[in-house]
Amino acid sequence: MEEVPKSPTQPLRLRAQTEPSQLRGRPRVILEEIGEARVAKYGVRVLRRRFAPEVGELPPLAQRPNGTSKLLAKSFFERLLSQQIELQTSLSADVAAAQWDIRHLCLEHLLTIRDDAADFNPNSQSHEAHNSFLTTIDQRLRDLCCQKFLEPLQLPEVPQAMRPGLGHIALLVQGAAAVLTGQEPEASSFATSQTVPKLWLLRSPVPSYRALLVRLAPEDAQLEVGDASASTTPSSSSSPRQSRQTSGGLELRFLLPEDMEEFEEPVGVVWDHSKCLGRDRRLRWEIATVSPPLSVLEELQAVEKGSAASLVGIGGSAGIKSPLGQELVECLERRKTAPVLRPTGLVPPLPAK
Repeated sequence: MEEVPKSPTQPLRLRAQTEPSQLRGRPRVILEEIGEARVAKYGVRVLRRRFAPEVGELPPLAQRPNGTSKLLAKSFFERLLSQQIELQTSLSADVAAAQWDIRHLCLEHLLTIRDDAADFNPNSQSHEAHNSFLTTIDQRLRDLCCQKFLEPLQLPEVPQAMRPGLGHIALLVQGAAAVLTGQEPEASSFATSQTVPKLWLLRSPVPSYRALLVRLAPEDAQLEVGDASASTTPSSSSSPRQSRQTSGGLELRFLLPEDMEEFEEPVGVVWDHSKCLGRDRRLRWEIATVSPPLSVLEELQAVEKGSAASLVGIGGSAGIKSPLGQELVECLERRKTAPVLRPTGLVPPLPAK
């Protein structure tokens, strides 16, 4: 029987990685063809379930020592947090007046507001105040995520401008894990049948460290960071760990090369092939699972070489392992240390014919 062609209006099925696959001979899971903002939204939702499960249990709004409120728009935030009003239906004047007070909100408040407005897309000119409000919410939320989850003694080493980026990574990893494990029904087509590791390793945005470790934990976990029995990962000898309570068990920590010599449980090393399509950044992560006694550092070195190769467009038959790929990577490495050639004078004119 002749196959009936699909209708051009039929929506494309979002790709899910459900069959076992290998990356460099190691098990991997793939998350691709999904918007980065959508994955971050799921990360916010997971953290809200852990830190702010009920509206009535939210911490009180910030006050001065004399008991007066620090917020000029206290009434607006009280109604917004108690779900008496919605951000998308609020007047632009009220939203603009409340934006200055965002700096006084705590993590629980920010998670609640951002999750309630997760599907609100204020791109029209009539919602300019709403767009600015959510941009400030996102910036403050990511900054507080970095402050809460990053190893305390490593936080002073991170410039203020870089902290929101680290908080964004925490939301992405948390959201990606929720999608791959099927915790988000609306993203069920992305779920995988493979095991998703609790430890994720990414390239470090801070030059003095080799990698960034993101540690996930079950939703009911109450982890005391600094307790040797609670941690299964090595700690840096140059950065002793400080005790703190991390409800939910999420942890960010920078690692030196010697910190990656051995792990006691599988580690997911992220190969990031994400790309921008217009204004939307599409996520494409390949998470290679490295199990003991294999070397995590070896896999990270492969990620770094692969990233260097992608900068010059290596792909297809000229892959990273091909002679051309290796030659281009070595050329890039030589250029990093090559002296800068500066002209000593004017270019001589061409000889007359």
